[in-house]
Amino acid sequence: MCKLIFSPSRGAIFLMATLMAAACSKEPAEFPEPGEAVMVNFVVPGVEQTTGATKAGEALAEGTTVRIAAYYHDPGNPQLSTLCQEVTYCVRDGKLVPCLVDGNGNLTAFGGQDMELLSYAYDFYAVSPALPLSTDKRLVSQVPHGVDYATSVTANQNISTSKVQTVSLTTLSRRCAKVDFVVKRADGVTEPSTLSVNELTVGGLRPTCTNVAIISSVPAGVGSTTYVLPGEAFTSSGATTASASAFLLPASGAGPITFDYKLSCTIGGYESNETFSGEVPSLNLEAGKRYTVTLTVRLNTAGLAFEVRQVIDNSTDIGE
Repeated sequence: MCKLIFSPSRGAIFLMATLMAAACSKEPAEFPEPGEAVMVNFVVPGVEQTTGATKAGEALAEGTTVRIAAYYHDPGNPQLSTLCQEVTYCVRDGKLVPCLVDGNGNLTAFGGQDMELLSYAYDFYAVSPALPLSTDKRLVSQVPHGVDYATSVTANQNISTSKVQTVSLTTLSRRCAKVDFVVKRADGVTEPSTLSVNELTVGGLRPTCTNVAIISSVPAGVGSTTYVLPGEAFTSSGATTASASAFLLPASGAGPITFDYKLSCTIGGYESNETFSGEVPSLNLEAGKRYTVTLTVRLNTAGLAFEVRQVIDNSTDIGE
């Protein structure tokens, strides 16, 4: 805690500005009332579900990191001139606790200082995972594939003179699409008798998005970037079904998305490695929606046959 003492003298004003840096990194157009900094705890209701029509929140998973930046309340936020403080947190036992993260927003250690603020009105911006902000504090530096990127803003929150204050943040909005990949043997056949995934490479994706506005959606795009799901990302359900999930940046549907599977299977008692390459033309991946891509494998007279099917929101079939 830091005690701020006010005096009209020039020397005291300089001292006040210096001491405020312990609780806030930038000065607003008008100083908050001088006094004792208040420790602020945060509660996040969750993140918007990706299943069904409801937008109710689902709880953040254990180990999820969140970056929370506090700005003095201002219609022009977020901006460097009003940034007061930013702290990174991790979900542990259902609560947000301060932590340290690497440049990708991954947890490195628990610890760090709680957020402490002077009595004033603040706008709180939350980013999960705790990806770094740009130098001007207006943007998220970069958002890659494979992360459940979500953001929220909780504006005009008054911090009082209480010793400890808890702020309930708004539900995080998902900015990427969740894609479930399922590989299974076709119904009504007995071969292959076992089936597993060694690797899946998804191509035709947009590149990592840079300098994304904190409160805006990630713009949809098209490109040639690939994202690889290793075999250990897949969970087996029985001997002939495996599935994995990944969060992918939105795609505009302007180009095909490709799938390259490396499989292991048993046919007639003999193990073999098989590959399959296919594509989905004009697949539009929208932020906050959930998709299922299913690869069905069957044995016929010509060998293994493959079929890919996609489903939007687990309810609407969009073709083969």
